[in-house]
Amino acid sequence: MHDLIKIEKRLINGVELNSINARELHSKLEVKKAFTTWINTALDNAGAIENEDFIKLKSSLEGSGYQIDYILTTDISKHISMMSKVPKSKEIRDYFITFEKEGKEIIKSQSLQIQLMQEAINHGFILRGAIGH
Repeated sequence: MHDLIKIEKRLINGVELNSINARELHSKLEVKKAFTTWINTALDNAGAIENEDFIKLKSSLEGSGYQIDYILTTDISKHISMMSKVPKSKEIRDYFITFEKEGKEIIKSQSLQIQLMQEAINHGFILRGAIGH
């Protein structure tokens, strides 16, 4: 399940956020509408805000021309997935929810480790200068 959609950190409005490429979401949802029609409708229906929920990237195509790619935050991707009335929408939405839960568990575990380390330092079990040496 972890490889369903590639999630990357991207800068959106100066903040590093988990994000995905909308073309990949479109493909994984198996939407029948053309990408350009689908993405514009999906962003509008989700109330997405450019430079907050998504960014546009212009890329050159071989030969001539260009295409617009959309980088979506995982939050707006969940909304779009839930609102897409296609069979794959629940699977994709569940994928994002699982990714988020796993991230929260990692943060929780790291916070507990830091707290235990601080308590050990405070009680003199670890010398302050000994950490990392």
